[in-house]
Amino acid sequence: MGGWKNRCAFLIELPAKMGKLVNLRHLDITRTKLKEMPLQMRKLRNLQKLTAFVVGKHSGSSIRELGELRHLSGTLSILNLQEIDYGRDAMEAKLKDKKFLSELVLQWGDDTNDSENERNVLEWLCPHTNLKALTIEHYGGTSFPIWLGDRSFSNMVSLNLVNCKYCSFLPPLGQLPALKELSIAGEDEGRLFSTLQELCIIRCPKLRSGLPNHLPSLTHLTIEECQQLVASLPLSPAIHELKLKDCGKVLLKELPPTLHSFTIEGCHILQSFVELMTSPPSGCLLFTLKSLAICGILEMPRGHYYPSLERLELRGGYDSLWSFPLEFYPKLKNLEMYGCENLESFSVLDGSLQDLTSLTLLVIRNCPNFVSFLLGQRKLLKLIN
Repeated sequence: MGGWKNRCAFLIELPAKMGKLVNLRHLDITRTKLKEMPLQMRKLRNLQKLTAFVVGKHSGSSIRELGELRHLSGTLSILNLQEIDYGRDAMEAKLKDKKFLSELVLQWGDDTNDSENERNVLEWLCPHTNLKALTIEHYGGTSFPIWLGDRSFSNMVSLNLVNCKYCSFLPPLGQLPALKELSIAGEDEGRLFSTLQELCIIRCPKLRSGLPNHLPSLTHLTIEECQQLVASLPLSPAIHELKLKDCGKVLLKELPPTLHSFTIEGCHILQSFVELMTSPPSGCLLFTLKSLAICGILEMPRGHYYPSLERLELRGGYDSLWSFPLEFYPKLKNLEMYGCENLESFSVLDGSLQDLTSLTLLVIRNCPNFVSFLLGQRKLLKLIN
């Protein structure tokens, strides 16, 4: 069979009267170079396996011909989607009715002449929710449709986005509970999602890999409850808000130089954070970070100054923290401490009280050993809570 496929590598068209093979069950055109499908493919209503459908310019080879092929199963690739002139024509393919398909590949040409039409085409190509794997290649729309990432696709284990270079937003991956494989790739990595500003991957417990490496415009990154995800953070120098929670296998090799807000939870990542904060060049963040929220027990290095930090939230406490050095946080406005079991007091060096008048919110809760509050009453005039 493999040799037969190789001998068809230069096949560019099928017989014009293929529509007469009404009892045909399997049609494998893998590795061919078909330019379009023959006319009247809709008459092959008994087809169960069709490896690819090549959309053509002629009405007889339009995507609407797929509508009558209700028994297709396995893998189907739909190629040359740029040949669809009207988005609603894609609806006639009736992919939603093809419940036996397990894998679907949707492929456009290398570049787009009508981004809005491609967006409409993909909207109408919504498959059945039984689908397990989806690949979208050379898509020229600026956003993905609502159905991609919908929680009804509970069987989706693999999602591949290839050269979708005009998209500014990813689909809501957190609503795909079975997702194991995520691949985001492009022919020109420098342009791939070059305008993407926000990436959120939440509650994907089976996701193992797939984070893009280069997202130059990314400003917000959130990864939560992705316990199996093994990846390094994307190279994104513009990130100023980063949230990492329950993703202990994510590698924290360096921190973005413009980071202003950081929320972190998970023992492995916490220790990596401490090491990065105390070594160059990430150590420079001590002077730029404005908001820091930490959940988990760790050994925090002492003697480091945080001149720009305005908000600090600690949950679970530091392992050896018994006296919190307020003088290291002169700009602090909000301080919240929950469950710091070893915390006994605040400490302030002589002459540092004048630097602490910016504090407006102080919360201490479930800290059973806390006994001493060492701030002069006159220095807390701005404290409102």
